Amino acid sequence: SHVIISDKSVGVDADSVQIFSDLLHMRNAIRQHDDAADSYVSVLMPINYEFVITMLAVLASGQAFAPVRGFPSFCIGGEMN
Repeated sequence: SHVIISDKSVGVDADSVQIFSDLLHMRNAIRQHDDAADSYVSVLMPINYEFVITMLAVLASGQAFAPVRGFPSFCIGGEMN
């Protein structure tokens, strides 16, 4: 299958099946901890594959996504090292 996201910082070469699987797993984990119908999820983490999956999973779970500033300098500009 075709690699869609390659992120060497976390050692991931993900195709569409892997992305979809990771997205569903994270979305289900978020839904298990959702106590309020209208809640926000704040995330402070490096911008990498895991960030992308987390962001999409939060949105897929019906929550509002609020990224927090303060990423390490290697993440500024959206570059994944």
